[in-house]
Amino acid sequence: MLSNDHVFSNKKNIHCHPGWLPLERGSTTIYYSLLNQRDISITSFFMTRRIDDGKMILRKSFPSPTKKVDIDIYVDPAVRSLVLLQTLKLLQENEPIDIIEDTETKEVEYYVIHPILKHLAIDLIGSK
Repeated sequence: MLSNDHVFSNKKNIHCHPGWLPLERGSTTIYYSLLNQRDISITSFFMTRRIDDGKMILRKSFPSPTKKVDIDIYVDPAVRSLVLLQTLKLLQENEPIDIIEDTETKEVEYYVIHPILKHLAIDLIGSK
């Protein structure tokens, strides 16, 4: 495990968060997106010491799965990887990127979803 001093040294660390920041914070926001009948979203940002906070680089939304698949094993890593690749391409370009401003109002902060709510979210897949 990396220490805070290592992670938050003078380097900028990118995180691809499963949620539309600043509306969805926490570790299991994909399920809350499904419960709130929103698309699955990923936000890439430069990390700070605060949870799910920092200068946003890119936000992308993806349609909900059309069938019941293991979101934790397949969907979450796939959409995070796609956003990470697009983020790295943006940062690699020589022209300056537009950092997304945090102008939206914050909703409820989600942390770890209760297993029953997770099951209900999975049951909603395909019912939109």
